Amino acid sequence: MGGVAMKFLADKFTGGDTGKVEDFLLSAHPEQLQQLKIADIEFRREMAKLGVDLERIAVDDRKDARDLAKTRGLLVQAALSVFYTVGYFSVFFAFIFGKVQVDENYTEMVVTLIGALGAAQLQVLNFWFGSSSGSREKTFAMAERS
Repeated sequence: MGGVAMKFLADKFTGGDTGKVEDFLLSAHPEQLQQLKIADIEFRREMAKLGVDLERIAVDDRKDARDLAKTRGLLVQAALSVFYTVGYFSVFFAFIFGKVQVDENYTEMVVTLIGALGAAQLQVLNFWFGSSSGSREKTFAMAERS
């Protein structure tokens, strides 16, 4: 499904060039992020029309990860989660409290990078605590009303 989503984003935002999607996502401005959210809703609608159950795919993916953890343990995942979380918050607080001096020309890039790292931190939390499919459904329902 990642390839399908990548193609969808490329067609919407980069003239069909999948190689430019990552650059677009990392440098998107608030207006573009809003357009991206709308595109996500459109993608979900299109998948629903095609009979693709994205939630079922996500559930199966999590189930596979949990089954693997049952057989092999969670030591590697736990170690990576701790390492990433400590690193993320160290960088975040160092930047916020001025312990790291960033050249004025690179401030926007660093803020964008911290935002991307924050999104990845949410994935770490989602791995351990799950995510709210109800929240996604609420967003989808709100978009349908507008």
